[in-house]
Amino acid sequence: MSSPRIHKVAIVEASPERVFDFLVDPEGHSGILPGLIEVTDVPKPLRVGSDFHFKFQMYKITLSGEWSVTKLEYPHVYEGRSSGGAVSFWRYELKPVQLGTQLELSIEYTPPQTVLSSISQPVLESLNEQSAQQFLDNIGLILKQKF
Repeated sequence: MSSPRIHKVAIVEASPERVFDFLVDPEGHSGILPGLIEVTDVPKPLRVGSDFHFKFQMYKITLSGEWSVTKLEYPHVYEGRSSGGAVSFWRYELKPVQLGTQLELSIEYTPPQTVLSSISQPVLESLNEQSAQQFLDNIGLILKQKF
């Protein structure tokens, strides 16, 4: 079976620079990225090659891993890979639009066997699709309300 892919798009009422700055501050993602429990050891500022650690809950299983920044093109592209308990590749693309920023999120991931022992892959994929959209929606809400 091929790796599941997620592609979501949202319009965020903030400049690409502001959205990008938020994305490259992963300590601010706990509580708005569904399932993210914590991030630790985050270097400041993030650069290509920067690594940090995370704990993430997928379904009922807590996974630990490492995130590695693979590409940064301010303020248009941010890419990273996770390894460990959750193997994935994430790409954010930001484009200026009339209302602010079009934020595109593409994710390719390998469903962890520990999770698949508790839930079917189609259900896991559906939950992850919903979580990705909720994450983008939450970014929009957070950045819209900040002054």
